[in-house]
Amino acid sequence: MIGLALRGLATRKLRSSLTLLGVLIGVFSIILVMTAMRAMQNKVEKGLGQLGSRTFAIQKMPGIFFGGPEGIVKYLRRKEITLAQAMRFKEKVTLPAEVGIYAAFSTGDISSRYGHTPPNVAVQGATPGVIVANNWLVVEGRPLTDAEVEAARDVCLLTTGVAKTLFPFGSAVGQRVKIAAISYHVIGVIELVDGGDDAQGMVVIPDLHGRVTLMDSANQIVEHLGDSNAPNWNNPLRAQPREAFIPGQFICPHGACFDHEGNIFVVEWVEVGRVTKLRKVA
Repeated sequence: MIGLALRGLATRKLRSSLTLLGVLIGVFSIILVMTAMRAMQNKVEKGLGQLGSRTFAIQKMPGIFFGGPEGIVKYLRRKEITLAQAMRFKEKVTLPAEVGIYAAFSTGDISSRYGHTPPNVAVQGATPGVIVANNWLVVEGRPLTDAEVEAARDVCLLTTGVAKTLFPFGSAVGQRVKIAAISYHVIGVIELVDGGDDAQGMVVIPDLHGRVTLMDSANQIVEHLGDSNAPNWNNPLRAQPREAFIPGQFICPHGACFDHEGNIFVVEWVEVGRVTKLRKVA
């Protein structure tokens, strides 16, 4: 049987070579596809791991929106999610290991007797479950408790960047800060795994007039990026096709954030939608 097979290979060399080549190509293709799929899976899991790979959010507005002001009206017409609804959801749901509830209160500066932050720090009200659900790490002090939320205690948590700005010479835990002229007791410091809105003390600010501004922890301007020098926010390029956009210039930046590697993502308010990634090079 073996001899017959060898004679067949010898007499049909081209056919045998093509068959062997096909088998090799097939095997290597499978290996290549599996490797690519594994790499993509690792990248996706790493990205989702910043918030927890099994975390999802329920909110009124979409996380990102492409379209003009007319398209967003349907989202604005949605009813606000109330605290009572959120608490009922938390009581009824059984699948999640933790449910966190939070809402944005304001954006402004936070002050202490040692300093103050830039005027664009986001202030949020939250329940203790938010820390676990968002995969935040308490690096100093302790997290919130349900009893403190129910009693409306004047306590707060600071991010590492804010804590360093307000208390450069020591720990923020046990100190007091003022938010909108109201005094709060700092019980802990958290580290945002996704970097939050700052990176190494920097903050990124989108400007509808057509640029993105970087500021440091001392509230000093570091750089203006992609400045279009537009006279006002209603740049006529907002309604133009993508081919009319000017490379290197923003039109109407509406949102911006750092990722965990320090790159900047900018979302613009234009008719066809535009997301720009500014890659960190140093």
